[in-house]
Amino acid sequence: MAKVPKAKRNSGVSSKPTPLAKRVAEPVATRPLWNLSTGWSVAIGLALLGGVLAALRWHFLDIPLERDESAYAYIGKQILDGALPYRDVYEMKPPLLLYSYAALVALFGYSQEGLHMAAMFLTFWNAAWSMAIGMRFFGQFYGFLAGLCYVLLAVNPFAYAIFAESELVLMGFVLPGLYCFMHWEHIQAQAGSSGSTTPEGNGWLYAGGFLLACGTLVKQSGVFRGACHSIGARFLATKAAAMAASAAARRLVGSRRGDARGNLSAADASPWRLG
Repeated sequence: MAKVPKAKRNSGVSSKPTPLAKRVAEPVATRPLWNLSTGWSVAIGLALLGGVLAALRWHFLDIPLERDESAYAYIGKQILDGALPYRDVYEMKPPLLLYSYAALVALFGYSQEGLHMAAMFLTFWNAAWSMAIGMRFFGQFYGFLAGLCYVLLAVNPFAYAIFAESELVLMGFVLPGLYCFMHWEHIQAQAGSSGSTTPEGNGWLYAGGFLLACGTLVKQSGVFRGACHSIGARFLATKAAAMAASAAARRLVGSRRGDARGNLSAADASPWRLG
């Protein structure tokens, strides 16, 4: 007598993907920029930003100097010659701005081409940090778009970014300072999700505070810019956390993983998971 095969028990897990799982797509923000590793993606993104910046700004190197950049460069040259700020040369701005221009003159030369090369360098520096912050919030693709938008907007002659203005120096301190703060928050979120109570990564916190303080010593308005950028970054972090939690929930539903209630850990809901 032939044996009748026993019906397989329903384990609650289907071997075939459900239609819902087929419709669940990986969020755009989590996709790599060129299907490469993070290091290669960052390197290619920086190379493209530098190429676009050089193509757009190279013919502006020999334009006449603007009032502020020429005055600050003159004071920087005097400092290199041994003058002391507020004693031998006078300017109402804080001292770090004057010493920053002294460093720029020493690196790029005391000429209009040198100052505008310094402006290109500062624009690239700020665009790179804008890309880094964007990658931390919304992934490689949107991070690259953030850096590219900075480069394109800096070409606008009415924004005065084609000149070596003090705002470029100020943002050169504020943007990396914000990145340090966000990286410290990421480390704390990871430590909290693992149940650790030992403070970790405080060096990033101190570095962020130091860089924002340097922004204040570059220009008085650095106090308000640093505060406004911090509030805006916190708002973006909240929105990115909501996007990350939604994307993680969709992945859990599509793959039928996790508990029945779909609880998410703090690490799953972190905006840094999008990077």
